[in-house]
Amino acid sequence: MAKSALFRSVSAKLKDSISSDLVVVSASLYAKSFITTQLHEEMLEGLDSNSNKADKLVNVLQTTLDAHTNPEAYLQEVCSALKEKGQKQIVDVVNELEHTLFISTMQSIDSSSASVPANKLEDTPASNRTQGRLEKWLKEGKVELKLTRINMHGAPGAGKTCSLHLLLNEPPPASTDSTSIACPAVRATRISIDGKNKWERVKIENLLNQLASHLAEAPASSDDVSDCSDKLLLEEPPKKKPTDIEVIKEISNALATGKFQKLSTNWVYFIDSGGQPAYRELLPLFTRAAALNIITIDLTKGLDEKCEFQYHIDQHRYPIDTDLKYSNRDIICSTISSEAMLNPIEIPYVSDMPDHPHYLILGTRKELVTEKKLKEMNESLSEYRANKKVNPQNIHRGLIIFPVNTLLPAGSKEREEASVELCTAISNCAVEMTIELPIRLLTFEISLQREAQKKERSFLTKEEAIKIGRSLRLDSESDIDDALQYLHDVTIILYYPAVLPNIIFVDPKSILDVLSRLIAITSVGHDKLHLIANPPPSVGELNSLKKFGLLKKNIFKKVGKQFFDKDFKSSHMITLLRHLHIIAKVKNREEGDYFFPCALLSYDKLNPAPTEIQPLLIAWKIDNRGTTTLAIPQGLFPLTIVHLLKRKDIVEFAPDPISDPDPDKPETEFYRCHDAMSLRVYNEHLVHIINRYTHIEIRFGGHKESCPLVFKLVTEAIKRSSKDLNVAYDHIFAFNCPQNEQCYCIVKEDKSSTRCTQCQLQCKVLQRGDDSYGCWFSDSQLFSSRKIEEWLKEGEVKLKVTRINMHGAPGAGKTCSQHLLLNEPPPEKLTDSTPIACPAVQATRISIDDENKKWERVNIEDLYKQLASHLEDETENEKMSTEGDEASMSEIDDMSEDDNVSDSSDESLMEESIATEPHTNEPVRNEQTAEKQQTKNIPAENKPIKTEVIQKVTNVQETQKFNTNWVYFIDSGGQPAYRELLPLFTRGAALNIITVDLTKGLDEKCEFHYRLEQHEFPIKTKLEYSNRDIIRSTISSEAMLNPVKISYVSHMPEHSHYLILGTRKDELEKREKLGELNKMNKLLLEEYKDNRKVIPRNKRHIIFPVNTLLPAGSKEREEASASLCKVISNCRVEMTIELPIRLLAFEIALKLEAKKKERSFLTREEVIEIGRSLRLDDESDIDDALEYLHNVTIIFYYQNVLPNFIFTNPKPILDVLSHLIAVTYIDHTDLHLLAEPPPSPDETYNLIKFGLFKEDIFKNIGMKLKVFNKDFQPSHMIALLKHLHIIAEVENREEGDYFFLCALPSCDIDKLNRPPPEIHVQPLLIAWEIDNSGTTTLAIPQGLFPLTIVHLLEKKDTVQFAPGPDSGSDSDSSSDSSSDSGDKTGFYRYNDAISLRIYKEYTIDIINRYTHIEIHLDDHSKEFCLKIRELVTDAIKKSSDDLKYISDLIIDFSYIATGTLPVQPHQDSTTVNPDSDHGAGQLGIEDLDKVLTVLQEAMFGSAEWNNLGLKLGLLGPTTLDVIEDGGGNAHKKLKKTIKAWLRGEDKVTSRTWQTLIDAVKGTRDRAAAERIPKELKFLYDITL
Repeated sequence: MAKSALFRSVSAKLKDSISSDLVVVSASLYAKSFITTQLHEEMLEGLDSNSNKADKLVNVLQTTLDAHTNPEAYLQEVCSALKEKGQKQIVDVVNELEHTLFISTMQSIDSSSASVPANKLEDTPASNRTQGRLEKWLKEGKVELKLTRINMHGAPGAGKTCSLHLLLNEPPPASTDSTSIACPAVRATRISIDGKNKWERVKIENLLNQLASHLAEAPASSDDVSDCSDKLLLEEPPKKKPTDIEVIKEISNALATGKFQKLSTNWVYFIDSGGQPAYRELLPLFTRAAALNIITIDLTKGLDEKCEFQYHIDQHRYPIDTDLKYSNRDIICSTISSEAMLNPIEIPYVSDMPDHPHYLILGTRKELVTEKKLKEMNESLSEYRANKKVNPQNIHRGLIIFPVNTLLPAGSKEREEASVELCTAISNCAVEMTIELPIRLLTFEISLQREAQKKERSFLTKEEAIKIGRSLRLDSESDIDDALQYLHDVTIILYYPAVLPNIIFVDPKSILDVLSRLIAITSVGHDKLHLIANPPPSVGELNSLKKFGLLKKNIFKKVGKQFFDKDFKSSHMITLLRHLHIIAKVKNREEGDYFFPCALLSYDKLNPAPTEIQPLLIAWKIDNRGTTTLAIPQGLFPLTIVHLLKRKDIVEFAPDPISDPDPDKPETEFYRCHDAMSLRVYNEHLVHIINRYTHIEIRFGGHKESCPLVFKLVTEAIKRSSKDLNVAYDHIFAFNCPQNEQCYCIVKEDKSSTRCTQCQLQCKVLQRGDDSYGCWFSDSQLFSSRKIEEWLKEGEVKLKVTRINMHGAPGAGKTCSQHLLLNEPPPEKLTDSTPIACPAVQATRISIDDENKKWERVNIEDLYKQLASHLEDETENEKMSTEGDEASMSEIDDMSEDDNVSDSSDESLMEESIATEPHTNEPVRNEQTAEKQQTKNIPAENKPIKTEVIQKVTNVQETQKFNTNWVYFIDSGGQPAYRELLPLFTRGAALNIITVDLTKGLDEKCEFHYRLEQHEFPIKTKLEYSNRDIIRSTISSEAMLNPVKISYVSHMPEHSHYLILGTRKDELEKREKLGELNKMNKLLLEEYKDNRKVIPRNKRHIIFPVNTLLPAGSKEREEASASLCKVISNCRVEMTIELPIRLLAFEIALKLEAKKKERSFLTREEVIEIGRSLRLDDESDIDDALEYLHNVTIIFYYQNVLPNFIFTNPKPILDVLSHLIAVTYIDHTDLHLLAEPPPSPDETYNLIKFGLFKEDIFKNIGMKLKVFNKDFQPSHMIALLKHLHIIAEVENREEGDYFFLCALPSCDIDKLNRPPPEIHVQPLLIAWEIDNSGTTTLAIPQGLFPLTIVHLLEKKDTVQFAPGPDSGSDSDSSSDSSSDSGDKTGFYRYNDAISLRIYKEYTIDIINRYTHIEIHLDDHSKEFCLKIRELVTDAIKKSSDDLKYISDLIIDFSYIATGTLPVQPHQDSTTVNPDSDHGAGQLGIEDLDKVLTVLQEAMFGSAEWNNLGLKLGLLGPTTLDVIEDGGGNAHKKLKKTIKAWLRGEDKVTSRTWQTLIDAVKGTRDRAAAERIPKELKFLYDITL
């Protein structure tokens, strides 16, 4: 149809639609020059009606179109302009026009291509636009399919194929050959469901017509009129256009000829299957789990009559010679249990998948059974009424079976009604999966099938598939691989890239038929073998296959002659069957090169089970309505046998069974059947493995000590077979119950007890010590003592360990950040303040997966599994592949085309020998002798096999590959005093994560708080820390660390790295202040742009912003966690540790023992006992091990001071120290949270004022924390802190025996005096020099200052305290109290500034400036400057050694350029505040801060605010009640109370210091009242 005619056909609709939106449409057309200015103005301002205007506008467009040289392009552009601004009714009309235009274009292309040779076709604008639309459709088109996968199960002849015909309302088949293992290419039918629940086959032609409809409905876009497709085709000449592909041509043709149909999106896939026993065993390898399993049973056979298995071919029936008896009930039970064990598979594009498979029991030959018999059968299946997975026919009537007559006459009304009824029942199961399938995958599948049909092959090569895929815009090979994997998982196409990467089985009929015929050879009469193989196999070949399961390569050529060609050869078939573990390669057998267990006959009868070693049963447990039954997956048994035979040096065939057994000896010595197999293991002993169909039975005739080895061997093969079948590994072990034949004794997880499934009185076969049962799970388990000895002595694992320290202010989000890194939920409630360091809790060993996307905690159970895997590898001296490509490729490598090359197995012989009788087995006797010699001096209980950790490792049933990538987190407290102590308890980290609260900016000073038991206490400190200060301090401190030499470490990062993590990103977003983050990044980048140790986020950002409180389990949290983990992993700062296994086992054993003893430490005696049992044979070995653990792990050992204690969990000692500091933060009323009993006011006062305490305070704190006991006492804690130079012992002090600098408050920096210019001794500065981008700055390490002071005070004859703040009483000796400065004030006693008396007559001030340490001397000290400098620098160097810092400090002087500074407070002149009125004057609101400070320093409890207010003259109703109602904590209420007092509210008459003292005394806090005058004198020089 001409373009003008197309436009004219919709012009009337177009006029009606644009008349109501004329102004907008006119403006759009005018903007793109489709109409003139005059016409546009007429549309806007003309007086005519909108209808007439619209008519004129459409006529002008029609006239222009009629005269246009390229009418199609013009029409497309007009359509685009109309859709751009128009309303829905306009868009609908334009869509109709575009649709008609597209079909017209397709028709023109089709007609031209029919009349012009393909090589003469030229690109035209019309064809280019069509190509563009096709490109877009293939690239972006999707269809949502509702797909139901149905597997058909049943005995041979049960009516599966006939049932399928009934479902499709097709005539019943006249006759059929036996269905092969599975025949999805023929029997699995894609069908569409119409509204009437009628199903019909979807032929390829119909599907293409439906796809044409989808293409026609695809929305057009501006891309359709662009030349993008031309450019694409010009750039890539080799790529075919979509229209060059036959499938796309047919879709285009359907569109052009109007044959398109609406796409049906409800599909069903049927997989029919053969019912022969051997076929059922192989079925799971070629079919995927189905949403619905139809179990077809022949109603005439009842439920319990045994089936007669037959094979049908060429109208003949051949009985299958088997003693295996299967009934309908057996098939139902087996199918339901097998399918229930399958793991769900993850399929791309699937958005919704049924949770579990469902089952429908279909009864055929309904016409031949009575209603009574059918009712009895339903009653007999009543156990399935409560099983929600089994879909009943009528739940209310208790009907389970759907009875049908599959042979109703073709075309009859009865057949149609039966078909609809059955289809409706299946549709109502609602078990479809939803697939959002790209169109290109659907067209790819059809194109593969068409191409294979054209080539008359069942397969295509990878090259052919790639060619097709690229023409359909699967542009890369990875896209094609993904598409093939999807088709393998969902459709009838099979692809095995691991072994046959070049072959895609578009129709798997060839491989399934070859395999099915190979089995059928053993059943079919000799006169019909020519129907199966050409030429027929010889008598010898048949005998080898039936008797021994052995075959040669030639038989494949005979069976598959019609299937094989130059691309798909018999060797490929063999490769595939070996990859699927259907056959096994054998050596030195004349009968054949390959073993095929499914070709064997079933066993006739079994020998009596042995009693010396009870048979072990392996099965899956099925719980149904309180009844426990056992089951195994279909296909498990033959795969297990093949997996075992792959262990060539360990497992071999038992002697061949005798062809003509002696009738006088009815018992068979060896089994060679498809369901019973005798194997020789370790060259000596026979294992009989029997398929009981509800379980696998293992019989062993060797020595009991060897049972665990056999147990391991078989269970490993079962695990691998389960993996092949996609079955969960949750199998159980059991024994036949000795009391009840219907009962099983199921082994519990502890492997030392059982429970009976039916006996009321439990048999307890393991509990009663009967080693005929227990030998399977004996202590020796999988490995002998000698092997474990060797493993402990020689085993080694190479670890990649990253140590990470977390830094930041309190509340910055360090703990929450760690939760985010592990993708764990954020803490549910406000956490207590982190102590100084808490590695035992917060430092987490985590494993990193291969892509560094996810970290997870490694729990102790996982570690046992990984150690078991390592032990396995070491003792067996093998590296077994993990069921993947490596194993498959090793199989391919040992195959040549003629298959003369034997297998090269990577599994070698275990060094163990197994004997039937001890006296006949010399190797076992020798091993025992060697073992005795090796362990003769070791007590029996100290043998490795007896240690708990080794028992747990050897008892593991499911091993894990050893993960060698570990991370250690050390979290830390952010309080200032904690930061000073942190370096003593943590070792240098390779990566330091500095956590900053983004809402605080870089320079806002932090408010320090301490949290405990949901209480929050402000820390009153003059020290002001900002985020910038914390960043600088951390980077400079860590940069000064000396690298620690650690045993077993072969590689250590050269220096520490730093990552700045910004929390509360979400708060910035809420406040719309992300610009602040950019400013912070800019400032930090300028400072650290040349510092390669600081890891930037990118070129413009240095801070990694995160929201640590994202909802648990959310996609956003998972993505944020993955992103952060990847960043940290990419830092590449791990150290490499070649760690002896015995050290790893030693660490675990220490923790287990401490946990058992409910202690945080072990004694050295206990540790030595554990170490020796793990082959740390002498004390020096144990000392080395402890030193390593101290340097790398969370275990602490201080041999020089506490040689008898090993802290397996250092949390208690860190908590005690942290609590001692916290005493200075918390209100007196809340001190019970820290100690029991709480410290007295005097104890607290002495700690805060003088830094002095007695041992009793440790007892009280330890009592609260339950730390100390008869072994570890407070005196040990004191000894440790003295050793670490955290505290110093003092003499002759009533206030306390020990000095703890970190307990003191910080000094107000503004009050730190500098010497005046006339002083001749300038301050000495000591610091480390830091070079950064050419700029030199000074810094000192964290923790240096308190240690330096302690080191100085330890020189008791040289260094003493200067007089204290209480007018001279603070002196260490009687001489101090009588000195001329004893009654002077102004000496420093703070955690960052302290005054010391040197040589009993000189005073020095040592001040922590945080960038340097500053030493002040007075003029009297001038002649001793060198000695004093030497004294201080020696203490600093010792402190540096304690902290592992580099000792290359520098010494500098501070010169005063201008200005006059106040006199030093400790000069001989007395300093008095000239404005002081000695407390008599009235106080005002301007004194608020002073009053609050004095009350706090005097330790007045804020909780007494109300009582104090009343004593000061405030009234309850008017003021105090208002304060109470205003809310807030006690501190805020006290502040409001003092404000009201200073304002003189209510009945306040006096506002003096003495009034305050009297009021405090009136609250009964006499101690605080007595301290106020001292505080006034010390703080403000006010004397009352």
